[in-house]
Amino acid sequence: MTFVLSPVLRKLRRDGLIEARPQVGSRVTIPGRTWSPPPGYEDLPHDQYIEITLRERLRDALKDEGGYRPGGPFTPSRDLAEEFGVSQSTVRKATAALKEQGLLVTTRNNRTYVAADLARFSEAELLRPPARRRPGSSKLDAFGEARTLAEWARDPRCVVPYTTLYSRYEKGWSLEQALTKPLSLTASRRTKPPAHETPVPPDAYTVAREFILACISDGTYPPGTVIAAPDIAARTGTSEADVVEALDDLHDVRMVSHHPRAGYFAPVRPDMTPSTRPALASGDA
Repeated sequence: MTFVLSPVLRKLRRDGLIEARPQVGSRVTIPGRTWSPPPGYEDLPHDQYIEITLRERLRDALKDEGGYRPGGPFTPSRDLAEEFGVSQSTVRKATAALKEQGLLVTTRNNRTYVAADLARFSEAELLRPPARRRPGSSKLDAFGEARTLAEWARDPRCVVPYTTLYSRYEKGWSLEQALTKPLSLTASRRTKPPAHETPVPPDAYTVAREFILACISDGTYPPGTVIAAPDIAARTGTSEADVVEALDDLHDVRMVSHHPRAGYFAPVRPDMTPSTRPALASGDA
């Protein structure tokens, strides 16, 4: 049936009646509530298009155009999510490279500002295309050796779970940095970053999300264990709202599971959704 439906879906998309959402599928377009990239950018994931748009706005800031100015406040992720009709996690993916590059700076109170020295970046650096890579089974070089990403994830020098390593590499991190940069703030303080790297403090959402992934990966949360948001908030120094948002996003990609009465819990199997767990579905949490 796919070969029959595809032309129909393409025509509906061209007519603006449905829109495609990355990792979700196609859905009916709701005027004023849904958003798609403009013509010419339809094949880009939303976070890549948003990153391109934000880079253009930062470029305009150097010309005293637009709403940004060097050293001034940057639009909160919640407002950008509303503007583009996407989730805040999509906005965070879009701004991650801007922060790593030093175009944006996040303070300890999780407020984001445009870099005060924005003028030191050339226009080519400001408009650098988003870096997204798909490792597949190819051999990747690090520490003078070549291995697949899955093999690097099992290397003793890798300090993060495979999902984090894959995400970092896909976003354009250098492989050695992706392998060796710890997840938690405590570990980050113990490990001095390379001299050529400018450390960027992770925001509260990222701290909570990566802490949860680390706990699932190292067995701190065995399969079926309920994940308590207040406990994670206390251990990471974040708010319960940030933890719940991180859990909700991880549930969307099936890294954690959810039950109406039990709450969030470590999945019994990564590919098993709550509806396929008869015991939990019947209320036996």
